[in-house]
This record gives sequence, C-alpha cells and structure tokens, in this order.
Amino acid sequence: MNPDQLLTFVDAIGLLMVPVLVLTCLALPRPRRFWLRGVMTVFVSWLSTVLFTAYVYNPAGNAAGHAAGKHFPEGQYDNNTVGIAIFFGWLCPTVLVLILAGIRFAMLRIHRKRA
Repeated sequence: MNPDQLLTFVDAIGLLMVPVLVLTCLALPRPRRFWLRGVMTVFVSWLSTVLFTAYVYNPAGNAAGHAAGKHFPEGQYDNNTVGIAIFFGWLCPTVLVLILAGIRFAMLRIHRKRA
C-alpha cells in the first residue's frame, strides 16, 4: 500500500471511528444511567480522536506528502491538527449522543403512552 492509499484508508477510518465508538459505548450495560454513559462516551470519543490525529493521521499525512514530493508536508500535518482535535473533538460525539438521546426519549415516551 503506497502512502497516498494509506492516507485515504486512514481518512476513512477517521470518519467511521467516532460514530462506531459512540454506538459501542452507548450500548454498554454499565454505567446504568444513560446520561452518565453519554458523558463517558463523549470523553472516550474525544480522547480517541486526539490520539488518532496525533499518532495515526498526522504521520500518514506526512508520509503521503513526502511521497508526492511536496515541500514541507509537516506544515499541513502538524500540531495544529491536534489542537483542533483537542478543542473541537468533543463536538461530533456530543451531537451524536444528543441525537440518540432524543430518539431514546421519544421511543420511551411512545412506549409509555401505549402501556
């Protein structure tokens, strides 16, 4: 696999990572309170996003840039992308948790009306 294909593969994993983590963490039986699981899910997803950006995405981007002959690809894949992940990596998991919480709330409300 050449570096460009590797970067494309890493991009695909990065796009799928957060939704899969959110669904997996919310499906866990513990903690029993949904909102506590939601907070835990946001934290785990945020931490995974930061670590993935620092240790997988940036090195793959640097390798692809060097293979393409770009001058100083480290300027595009550097600590700024990690900074963005630190500051905004919680946003997507929070939105997903809130959407799923709304769906769960609506389903519980419909179920209570029928019972």
